[in-house]
Amino acid sequence: MGQIEDITAARSADFYITFPAHEHMLVPAVEKAFEAGIPAYAYCTYVASENVPFCGFDFDGPYGECCAGEWYRDLAERTGEELYIFEVWGAMGMETCKERHEGFHMGIDNHPLITVLESEDTGFQTERIMEAVTNAFLAHPELNAVWEHGGSGGAPIEGLKAAGRLLPPDDPMHVYAMVHDCDSLSMEIFEDGLCEGMEDIEPWRQADLVVKVAFLNGILGQPVPLNVNCPLSILDETNMYTKKLWGAANYIYCRMPDDYNLWPVLDTTENIFEGINYTEIPGGIPTPTKEMRMELLGY
Repeated sequence: MGQIEDITAARSADFYITFPAHEHMLVPAVEKAFEAGIPAYAYCTYVASENVPFCGFDFDGPYGECCAGEWYRDLAERTGEELYIFEVWGAMGMETCKERHEGFHMGIDNHPLITVLESEDTGFQTERIMEAVTNAFLAHPELNAVWEHGGSGGAPIEGLKAAGRLLPPDDPMHVYAMVHDCDSLSMEIFEDGLCEGMEDIEPWRQADLVVKVAFLNGILGQPVPLNVNCPLSILDETNMYTKKLWGAANYIYCRMPDDYNLWPVLDTTENIFEGINYTEIPGGIPTPTKEMRMELLGY
């Protein structure tokens, strides 16, 4: 926050792009910057200000965390198995965690075959997530599934291992695990057969969007929506290596930067939604170009 205040005072920025740790943390600094004519744009976690456009997932919306709840609901219906899911909270004071919780339960939809046990606040801390999972599965052997709010990579898997519940799918005590984030560690866990899949939550689509929105609005002066949302979905054995969005395979995000070091410019003119009602933005979000600037500024 202090860095933003210093840069604002020096008038040495055209705009800010931020990924705040908490939605209220940067509000005073970015509001002051806005008054000084320096706009800010957020991704991954929004800033609680109507002056800061947000690019990311709408977790409690119809294309949000409900996909994970629906995956477990479909699993219960397909197998006829009762699911006892351990939901691992992130930071209970963060609005994004409340939205993740609500979105997940939208997908489960009070299904009679599903019971959810919620953890205490883990603050997104890896060791606390591991400890919560270990203690829960030792105390409640009936638990047979786990879902977390994210940010911890393999922490739930390590917690299951410590509890003696990291078992192959054909074992009657196997635990169904849907990893929250899409990255190289999650892919390693998936390919080792230690989880059923992952949500395609990764930073690049959001970063690609926010850079475009910032240049379109902050440099080219074009109006942009307050909320620019991309759809969230599940990657599992049925689509892990085939699913594509915006001209790129979702799989590549699981291999960066290990196998790929060039991040693609995405085709964000399709499946881009505005606000919580998910009205599709006509034409999506174009990639800013020098030609656009020349046309708008008349040179």
